[in-house]
Amino acid sequence: MGKKKQKKGATGKSKRGGNPDKSKKENFLWNVPSPVPKSSRRNTSYLDKLKAGEKKLNSIRDAQQLFRILARDYGNCVQLVLKFDESMQSVLSHATNLLHPDLTEPLKLLSAFGEEESLTQGIYKERMISCFESFFDAEAFMLKLTELLTSGRLDSSDHSTIAWFLLQLGKTGNEKFLNDSLIKDMITFLRTSTGQGFPALYEQLEVIFQVSDEKDKESSQKDLLEKVPVSLEAARQIMRPPGTREHDNDKANFRAISIVPTSSELRCKESPFLPSAFNPEHIDNKEAAALDRQFRLMRQDLIGVVKEELRAELKLHQKDFV
Repeated sequence: MGKKKQKKGATGKSKRGGNPDKSKKENFLWNVPSPVPKSSRRNTSYLDKLKAGEKKLNSIRDAQQLFRILARDYGNCVQLVLKFDESMQSVLSHATNLLHPDLTEPLKLLSAFGEEESLTQGIYKERMISCFESFFDAEAFMLKLTELLTSGRLDSSDHSTIAWFLLQLGKTGNEKFLNDSLIKDMITFLRTSTGQGFPALYEQLEVIFQVSDEKDKESSQKDLLEKVPVSLEAARQIMRPPGTREHDNDKANFRAISIVPTSSELRCKESPFLPSAFNPEHIDNKEAAALDRQFRLMRQDLIGVVKEELRAELKLHQKDFV
């Protein structure tokens, strides 16, 4: 006679000799999240050790390495801002000191934060301001920034980054920012500069820092505070009036604008000029300004949604001819 089939016994083995407990364990492992890549663990560990004081930045090369690690999250500002707790302040200030007088990396970091409007509100705002305070507290950072701005050695994208940076510091209400002489020097430059968009930026900074003599400063600040742009994109809109973008359909006179986007406009990555309360110097005549505003905003509502689709189509057609 053949051997009897082995029944499942106390050992927990099945008829086929399998182990259900092992099978369950294997199934469970499928649901475990993938391990964090070694490079990510290494970078996180390096930052943690710096913040804990277990490692120190001793050279320009060390400071550059820190900014390279931070730069990996420039496309994910929410993840980036969470790195900036109180223990990160001294680390960033020291790295900025080591790089002095080169402000390239600090300005890149400020610009990266400015791309995400949500960082200036809610739970992320405190972390972002912590980063900004690190720069403010770094030795000679504000002095060098003022020197570069007022001597004309920075381009327009840096101008808007700095203006937005100052606005965010001022909105904290902290007296050390509001009474800082170097900040006021930069604001004065924005007022007196003949550069496009500077007068409007000065008006916003004036509201926060109260650099002009007004009888009722508190009520003026309260009424106008909400008009201050919360994103760097808003500041850049002020810096770039109509007719200055690098495509053939950006016109100072709205009547010259084609409603249908041109291929040059679709290729351009710059945002369109959209009138707001922050650019009153564009048109003096109120009636003309109202028509200009209505046309530009209605056009954006009409084509803004389909612009990305048109860009994708344009890229496909370009590939067909390659």
